[in-house]
Amino acid sequence: MATNDVVLSLRGVAKSFGNSRIIRDITMDVAPGERIALIGPNGAGKSTLFNMISGRFQPSGGDIVLNGNSLLKLEPYEIYRQGLSRSFQITNIFAKLSVYENIRSSVLWSLGHRYSLFKFLNKLTDVRERAEQLMEQVGLARRKDVLAGLLTYAEQRSLEIAMTVAGNPSVVLLDEPTAGMSRSESEQAVELIRKLTEGRTLLMVEHDMSVVFGLADRIAVLAGGALIALESPEKIRHNHAVKEAYLGDHHA
Repeated sequence: MATNDVVLSLRGVAKSFGNSRIIRDITMDVAPGERIALIGPNGAGKSTLFNMISGRFQPSGGDIVLNGNSLLKLEPYEIYRQGLSRSFQITNIFAKLSVYENIRSSVLWSLGHRYSLFKFLNKLTDVRERAEQLMEQVGLARRKDVLAGLLTYAEQRSLEIAMTVAGNPSVVLLDEPTAGMSRSESEQAVELIRKLTEGRTLLMVEHDMSVVFGLADRIAVLAGGALIALESPEKIRHNHAVKEAYLGDHHA
């Protein structure tokens, strides 16, 4: 893949905690606008890899490159400002702020506003318009004044996804975005993710195979901390090593 066709590149990425090797020499390139699902059995290293890409952990070896720039030694907020945003496996919102206030806090930086005690946020028209647009997109416009902690679980996940894309990132990482949802809620979440990540690069960890196969352009499979496959959904369905490691014969 040519350099100008790559937005996110992992080059021999490894991670050890003491004598335990969690991630083993992972190399992969992600194209602009591509949607990649990261799957694997529990303990495969998916969350650790996500934490390294987003700056929460530093790799023990290798490099992670975003738009040609190494992310090594950068803090998570610095990586966010370079255009990479992530959600978390456990919903990460401000429970005591309203839906509107949660989203508003997430759009400030991307619109050129810095946090200041002397600014009246209600007077920032561009912030209000962007927040209202996002609330409409995720179906929370009628819930704008409700405290986030009082939303249903599915609504909280929708809010978090809205907050993840609020800063207009080029790369979005979603960590199990449909975990704990019913089938109908998952289907709605998939449509929401598809809409909000249109034109963006998406990397997601997901256990629901219907979500994975319905949304991903390619599927990356981890087992024992190693990348054992990175192929189209159709090829993954018929990959014997993947079926042995994770999917099971009923997905053949």
